[in-house]
Amino acid sequence: MATSAAASPLSFLALLLLLASTSVTGTTNNPADELVAAVNSNRTGHKSSSLFANPGLGCVALEYIKAYKGQCGDVGGNMRPPNSSFTEIFAPDCGVDAKSLGPITDG
Repeated sequence: MATSAAASPLSFLALLLLLASTSVTGTTNNPADELVAAVNSNRTGHKSSSLFANPGLGCVALEYIKAYKGQCGDVGGNMRPPNSSFTEIFAPDCGVDAKSLGPITDG
């Protein structure tokens, strides 16, 4: 789905989840696990198959984590990178087509 130039932060988180989903089992206190679960829940709710790995999306997730200096629990409010970071910085740096980023809902 193509969206406007500004993708939601949840879109980026969804990308992070895709990378982390291959090792979800057996991990604890990993924010990426929560993201993968949210993304796959959204996809199965729309009768799409679950996603397990995507190097470009994993890269975007890592860029997002670097933007928070690893403090993923502090995401939100004024600490959140602007939505434009996903389409203008993270996606191009990782070889992801910014038009492929779409909003991810948590339900």
